[in-house]
Amino acid sequence: MATTHPVDILSKLALAACLAMIGAACSPVQNVQIRDDYAKVDRTSTYRVHFVTAPLPAGKTKLGILYSAIGTRYVNSHRDFIVRKASAQKTASKADCTEKIEAVLWLEPKVSVKGGNVDVSVRGELRRCHGWVPIWSAQLRDTWPSNDDQLSELTKQYTSDLGAIAKTHAAPAFRALRLLLDTLPKPKLIKESDIDEKIEL
Repeated sequence: MATTHPVDILSKLALAACLAMIGAACSPVQNVQIRDDYAKVDRTSTYRVHFVTAPLPAGKTKLGILYSAIGTRYVNSHRDFIVRKASAQKTASKADCTEKIEAVLWLEPKVSVKGGNVDVSVRGELRRCHGWVPIWSAQLRDTWPSNDDQLSELTKQYTSDLGAIAKTHAAPAFRALRLLLDTLPKPKLIKESDIDEKIEL
């Protein structure tokens, strides 16, 4: 029976660690920051949000609507936040903290179409309504094709709702927002009414 030399094991572990570091360094998501007091202050009390995309590129209101729609759907389906309102507007501010809203999830996308690809740069922030302090922030930049076979149904759905701009931007927006929003902190819903509301989303 063959035995594995300890040096071989250490070499494999070192290689695995190196590959993990390379993967992290190559991630399109950068500068992820979460408040040190998140677990103590916000985890069980800050999860009802207003999802805002702002500012809007000149003449591209539908692009902001697209980002808010895709982001809202992803957060409600895959994160433990409850998006109670979504909008696309000129700016995000504490005024977006309306009744039963505890935080504003704010996206600032910039896009550039290059042939069949879209260069996407997005900055995201989660701001607590009380005091308007940042809880989470992250940045992303990468390029994705508009024609994505894995997201063809999603593209069709949003193209039906928003027209040609979604045909170009829906798939790249989804790819970008999934990576960005997966770095959000993880709240814990403790009220039964909130758990029921989350299930119904």
